[in-house]
Amino acid sequence: MITSGNSQSVERPFIGRIGEIIVAAMQAARAIARRTSARHRQRERARETYEVLRRLDDRTLRDLGFERSEIASVAAEIAGRAERARVRTRTGLGARVERDPV
Repeated sequence: MITSGNSQSVERPFIGRIGEIIVAAMQAARAIARRTSARHRQRERARETYEVLRRLDDRTLRDLGFERSEIASVAAEIAGRAERARVRTRTGLGARVERDPV
């Protein structure tokens, strides 16, 4: 409610609601900016990982446990952009490998 001559007589609930809306909009914008920034960092991490792995030779990639055709998915997994899809097996020091008798 506005009365003549007194600008502070504006209805308080109306101004309060506008303030709440503004605060909510600012919080939403901040959340969007955070998510966008996080996705950008994730994409950059995946791209950098992809480039490093792409430069390796096939033997080194096999030593790491995957083939050249898997580089994109490995980079996405490492960067957190994809769920882990590979099952790693360990054969080496301390691991026991059973063989069928010949």
